[in-house]
Amino acid sequence: MTSHKNLTICFLAFVILVFAVLFNNYYGNIGVHPIDTFAHLDSGYNILNGKHPIKDLWIISGILIDYIQALFFQIFGINFNSLVYHASFFNALVSLALFFLLVSNKMDIFLSFFFSISVAILCYPVSGTPFPYLHSYILSLISIFIFIQCVKKNKNIYWFFLPLLMFFSFFSMQMPSGLINLILLISVFSYLIISKDKKNFYFFLTGSVFSVFIFLAFLYLTKIPIESFIVQYLLFPLSIGEARITGTEHGWYGASLSNKLTLRGAFGHFKFIHLFLLGFVFIIIRSFFSEKNKNISKNVFLNINIVLFSFSFMFHQLITGNQTFIFSLIPILAGLFCLQVNQNFKNEKVIKILTIIVVIFVTLKYHQEYNVKRKFHDLKPIDLTKSVDGINLHKKFEGLNWISTLYPENPNGEIEFLKETFQSIRNDKKNVMVITHYQFFSFVLEKYLNNPNRWYYMGNNTFPSSSDNKYFSDYKKYFSNMLDKKSVERIYIIKASPEGNSRLNIEFFKQYLSNKCFENKRINPMTTVHTVKNCN
Repeated sequence: MTSHKNLTICFLAFVILVFAVLFNNYYGNIGVHPIDTFAHLDSGYNILNGKHPIKDLWIISGILIDYIQALFFQIFGINFNSLVYHASFFNALVSLALFFLLVSNKMDIFLSFFFSISVAILCYPVSGTPFPYLHSYILSLISIFIFIQCVKKNKNIYWFFLPLLMFFSFFSMQMPSGLINLILLISVFSYLIISKDKKNFYFFLTGSVFSVFIFLAFLYLTKIPIESFIVQYLLFPLSIGEARITGTEHGWYGASLSNKLTLRGAFGHFKFIHLFLLGFVFIIIRSFFSEKNKNISKNVFLNINIVLFSFSFMFHQLITGNQTFIFSLIPILAGLFCLQVNQNFKNEKVIKILTIIVVIFVTLKYHQEYNVKRKFHDLKPIDLTKSVDGINLHKKFEGLNWISTLYPENPNGEIEFLKETFQSIRNDKKNVMVITHYQFFSFVLEKYLNNPNRWYYMGNNTFPSSSDNKYFSDYKKYFSNMLDKKSVERIYIIKASPEGNSRLNIEFFKQYLSNKCFENKRINPMTTVHTVKNCN
């Protein structure tokens, strides 16, 4: 590369970095979905004080996210902006990863820049704040990018870092990383065996061993029991996935595969992804009828994998209970498709122009729907102009345009209820437990509050909530031990609304406790406090 070209690449990379961060920062501060927006505030803060997920908090995902958030608190301070910066960093990371992948494989610099900017618009800004599925999705994408470089460039460093990225993606969220990692493992070993590449096999193995060492060191340093890890992070989440696929009563409502596997759900919703996948299928078929050589064999192998990866992302999206978050896959597929246009199409300029037009249309369409209207966090039907400055709640939320899915017509009323609850907990000299969807009480009060769960969703989707669940006894033991070993004297329950979730009441949690009675008191329409007493 010429020095001028290198300078241009560095400049455009810098522009992508700045744009990806600022763009996500802007939309990450518009509106909140308390259950998801604040999921990693308390857990990230508590890590700084020696309290760890799994051991001190029942989770089903997001271990890596909690520790990264703790790091961002250390760097940027304990405030909401640190949470948004965390997501913005990952938005920049995936955008830059695509840019360098395309440039290193000789795509036009400015076309590479165009696709990367589109990813920066459609990726993390849909949420704006850290979300396990998005972290797993992004790290899985980067794993795929590294795998492409492994095959194309055959450099040792890529083979070493590939298992590390696969490891990190899994410890952000088990899915979609689980599906992607399975395909990657099959593809990696198939490629290394067929190519008889012993050297790179050892580099991949070294990276894998290093990943296992990191995991074992993590368990040792945090003193997390391996049995608790297996139940919380592997077995119980596996039962959730099974329920969603089979559509049993414990699956997420409306998220069973049978409900989503329709012509509109599987094809219409992902039509632009399928459009580019058709292009890859055409290239694969065409390659089989072309002259066989080493380069074509590698391209066919990679294209088949790209199709499999894409279907895995769509399959996972179908069985989640969340809004769609994989539309950034469209400009990624478009960029990878354009890498091969010159070799496979006579009218390559026309194909590229049409691809650019489609990507522009898709980017504007989904930006308006998901970023501007905040659809991912269910804020689309809400008048966002009614938001108030988060500083009204606490100085740590300064700059956040507070309007939530729970009190869309009365954000000030919601804030007043929360402030009143802050004051009650702050003045309480007893050892308390807080049960709430608003995972920021420890973060605001800078006090460990024995929060037992990250989430309290319906059914058995985030913790065993009914006695017929096979992991009910595990959770009951965990909850009961937490209450006893940490000498909890009062339990504060902050509901999501005055009507509240039927689960967020003391009667529900009594099923996990033996010989415990409570003296109940209401603080405000959102909050009740329950003093723990031994039953006579």
